[in-house]
Amino acid sequence: MADLLLNRTGLAPEAGGGAASMPTDVAGLLDWSERRGIVRVDLKIGDLSGRLRHISLPARKLRETLEDGVGFAGSHYGFSAPIGEDMVMVPDRHTAWADPFLDIPALSFLAAPVEAGSLQRFERDPRAVAERAEKHLRTIGIATDSAWLPEFEFYVLPANKDIVNGGASAFVRDGYHASPPVDRHAGFRARATQMLDAAGIGVKYDHHETASEGQMEIEVDFGGLVQSADRVLLTKYIVRNLAAREGKRAVFLPKPVATASGNGLHVHVKLMSDGRSVFAGEGYAGFSKIGLSFIAGVLIHIRSLAAFTNPSTNSYRRLVPGMEAPIQVGFGTANRASCIRIPGYVVRAADRRFEYRPLDATANPYLAFAAVLMAGLDGAERELDAVSLGFGPLDGDEALRIAPHQFPRTLEEALDALQEDSEYLTRGGVFPPVLLEEWITLKADESRRLERQPHPAEFELYGDL
Repeated sequence: MADLLLNRTGLAPEAGGGAASMPTDVAGLLDWSERRGIVRVDLKIGDLSGRLRHISLPARKLRETLEDGVGFAGSHYGFSAPIGEDMVMVPDRHTAWADPFLDIPALSFLAAPVEAGSLQRFERDPRAVAERAEKHLRTIGIATDSAWLPEFEFYVLPANKDIVNGGASAFVRDGYHASPPVDRHAGFRARATQMLDAAGIGVKYDHHETASEGQMEIEVDFGGLVQSADRVLLTKYIVRNLAAREGKRAVFLPKPVATASGNGLHVHVKLMSDGRSVFAGEGYAGFSKIGLSFIAGVLIHIRSLAAFTNPSTNSYRRLVPGMEAPIQVGFGTANRASCIRIPGYVVRAADRRFEYRPLDATANPYLAFAAVLMAGLDGAERELDAVSLGFGPLDGDEALRIAPHQFPRTLEEALDALQEDSEYLTRGGVFPPVLLEEWITLKADESRRLERQPHPAEFELYGDL
């Protein structure tokens, strides 16, 4: 039954992001758990928005869970009818890791939802969308794999600090790469990166970010699309729980403080074949024709992409002039205000890549990464020319030129763009149309809720009129 579930759900050994030394077969996991004194099994799954949900079981249920999965009510995970109440949560054995935040020794897995009875993978599961996007890449033959490197920006603050209405002056001074004592949380990041490593998430480096009051950055290693999206959910889980354990709060919100730098989730992207980037070539910044066409595809679809890469009303408070906010729809090597930056420090052709800068941590990483890949593949297949389309390069005197497209200014604009421009997402069955409808409905409801909510600043501006 375990192998049947594994095959029917489409889970592959490279899909997960668990610790490298963890066994992946049922017998090995049972033996490992017994030797480590595991008393709890925990299954985690991302809902439509990208929030982790979980269910826990006694360790004596491990074999049964690995072989048969666990039933749950799928309608509570953000999906609209018809979905069916009964679903089965199947653990991905390749994501196993020892979760340190459940108070007692616990073995944790990311899981996949399947439909009860048929055991078919739930089509609208965001992780399934990401898996289909990777399969689509291999099907069209442009490359064999994609590689993604997320950069996590977040604030570490006292748990009771009012970051919206007070204390803004503490965030003003430039804290980029500040050393202690300004960097008061170097020890916190060291503990966080140890936990990430134990979960199989390799860290490239970490440092203090721009805002002087506790803004951090952690960059993790390159991984596949599904693996990197897994890492986004688990990194936020680990950082937030460690902060809470230490009486602090980790804030990934794109713009938590009006007067200070926002939090991005920049992601570096490259397509790979035979261990080399297919973006490497003789063109601008050492890019190939395929690489520049991929960039063109991302940029030509960027307004509809924003519905997935920047899916909150707060996303657009970050995307304002200044503070290196990526507001120019173009590409370049030295312009951090452009949506796509080609890192000038990458000298090895085998590693040629670009950085997509608008993305933030309110995104569902499975949907966001898959959407970026599908947009780029559309450009590559159509051999679009980013230069002739007017997207750049935005370097030097060209850095201030107005690009032919403007990034959405609000979530509503992004959702309208997705309504008009979504065909590239549905190719190869990657994004089901019903999922696009669900996403637009969900995010439109969130936007309308915020529109009706009085803002604290309105009392200051208009309260005495």
